[in-house]
Amino acid sequence: MPALQQILLLSNYPIERTQRYIDWLQPQIDAEVVLQWHDEQMIPVDYAAIYLAEKAVLTPLIDDQAQTAVLLSPGTPAMHAVWLLLTQTRFKKVTLLASSLQFGLKQVTLPFQIAAEFTPLSDQQLHSLSDFDTTSATHFSDIYAQSRVMQELKLKAAQLAQRSIPVLLLGETGTGKELFATAIHNSSPRADKPFIALNCGSIPPELIDSELFGHEKGAFTGANVQKKGIFEAANGGTIFLDELGELPLDAQVRLLRVFQEKKIRRVGGGAEIGVDVRLIAATHRDLAQRVMEGKFREDLFYRVSIGVLTLPPLRQREGDLLYLAERLLQRIAKEEQLESKKLSVEATNIILSHPWPGNVRELENTLIRATLWQRGEMITAEDLAQAILLRPQAQSSDGVLGRPLDDNFKVSQVLEEVERHYIERAWQESGQSKKGASKLLGYKDTNQTLTKRMARYGISEQ
Repeated sequence: MPALQQILLLSNYPIERTQRYIDWLQPQIDAEVVLQWHDEQMIPVDYAAIYLAEKAVLTPLIDDQAQTAVLLSPGTPAMHAVWLLLTQTRFKKVTLLASSLQFGLKQVTLPFQIAAEFTPLSDQQLHSLSDFDTTSATHFSDIYAQSRVMQELKLKAAQLAQRSIPVLLLGETGTGKELFATAIHNSSPRADKPFIALNCGSIPPELIDSELFGHEKGAFTGANVQKKGIFEAANGGTIFLDELGELPLDAQVRLLRVFQEKKIRRVGGGAEIGVDVRLIAATHRDLAQRVMEGKFREDLFYRVSIGVLTLPPLRQREGDLLYLAERLLQRIAKEEQLESKKLSVEATNIILSHPWPGNVRELENTLIRATLWQRGEMITAEDLAQAILLRPQAQSSDGVLGRPLDDNFKVSQVLEEVERHYIERAWQESGQSKKGASKLLGYKDTNQTLTKRMARYGISEQ
């Protein structure tokens, strides 16, 4: 096992007591001791609080690709249990250690596989958050979720459905914005009227007015017949404008006029036609930022952003991943007329550890591929790994991420080069102030960490 470079000490003992321990420990070891103190007292068996605290510690370390080990020996049995679950599911690259006077420091190996996901809601909370009327519950049933954040969003969406105010759905690609739009329409008083969806980013600029407002025969080359636009076709119902942020500015002006006057004029036509539609819009863009950049009209922004729902990415939906995967597998088997599949423990842990940048859409497509390729009943880790389409990683300008993995490659040397570079930059940009440089680098103490790192890399304090 490589030598330790840093020890992260988690403590909720009084700060003075903890500091005395650090003062005793630090001179005896070469590794740097960094305190992460929790001022909130935890109930020894509050598994939810322990999980959230331990996950918050591991996530930035894994994101930084630091080689990490967890010492199991201190703490309560509940803490041990949660460390075991986390390191066997979401954080499988983390090493488990145990220490004793008799055997010293030993690596812990587990002779079994675990698959588990955090489910933060109690049955009582789930019941209160799912308190829809029967009709609304049916229309939102295709949005598979049991996490608190999603249950609350479904409640808000059901409330918005009963009004005719515009709804703006925000969120990353693949988070289920069209599912929410459809459910809102189907739960609304307009449910028996048309629901028409249009992706604003897929329309050629010269055809936007025709798609939105329609055209008369002969209005332009190729307009051989009269055509209704989506406003006219959806009269009395709902239009869903997906990727609203992609709409050109000149089209935004005409769209705003329709919402203000409730009238449209077909391309090539003279008569105004009254329309009554409910607008639901969606975008993965930051519309407020685009307003500041002059790429989206401020008056239109305020017109559409009344009932705003922000859909979280899948990685922030605690408790939904495995539930969602199981429901999607059932639906895939039914729709594709395939034998129902189950996930192996190893495949389950791949699902838990993958970041899913494409969110629910990526998860569903991955499960479809894995289901099609696996002839047996069980989707294995190999099946799932082959089904995940990995995104190419962009190389940094200095080639740090593009170095060949040959015999001379050592990741520790690369990390040291990066760390030295930023320490030197922070030292100069702070005017050679240890306090200022530590703040720029994100070091929690003002002197200790920076002094040791500068000495390690031979960086002069002059």
